[in-house]
Amino acid sequence: EEKLVYKKLDNGEVQYFSIAKVTRDGSRTTDKKKITEEEYKGRLPSSILRLEKKRYDFSFTQNGVSFVCKYDEFPQGKLRMLEVDAASETERKQFNPDAFAYKLKEVSGDIQYYGYRVADVVSS
Repeated sequence: EEKLVYKKLDNGEVQYFSIAKVTRDGSRTTDKKKITEEEYKGRLPSSILRLEKKRYDFSFTQNGVSFVCKYDEFPQGKLRMLEVDAASETERKQFNPDAFAYKLKEVSGDIQYYGYRVADVVSS
């Protein structure tokens, strides 16, 4: 599974990426590579689905553990996604979704929220 990414930063800078999800040693991981605008435009016509989202990155501290959060809003639907990460797996497991400011639904491991499949969730 691979996706092309057009990222416009708040300062107006535009970045282009090719991001592939691969499985290594039984775990899904991301292989992210910066590409040129020309590469992006050349590969875009072969893209099957296009999905727009706005991403916010922020830090969140809970019980003394600092978490890196990525919050995505999809203008085409009501779906909002929050990805929470930490410095280690032990710290990551300390995140308590019930203590977060908003009600969260755990979707880790649910394949419909992986990559391009989320387009079906957004449009439903």
